[in-house]
Amino acid sequence: MDSSYPVLPLLDFNRAVIELCLNKTWRSFHVADPRAVKRALENSVGRPCWNETNKSLLVRTPEHGNSTGCTHSFSLIEFSEARQDAKVVR
Repeated sequence: MDSSYPVLPLLDFNRAVIELCLNKTWRSFHVADPRAVKRALENSVGRPCWNETNKSLLVRTPEHGNSTGCTHSFSLIEFSEARQDAKVVR
């Protein structure tokens, strides 16, 4: 997982949108297959990682006979501008 760092993805399954806080800025991305992302996140054996170079979310899941597991790469398409001033509403 070269040039990647851990993230906590927020998946809106119904809209096929993933939000990531990257460099203290929330960014929204379209994901082509939300079912596959949801399944991978549910079975994840490590922290998901963001690869800035490839614009992809990397999720590692267990794999029989492979102690390091299998890394799934989901290409994401950014469709909104960065919102540095966004606040969490409670």
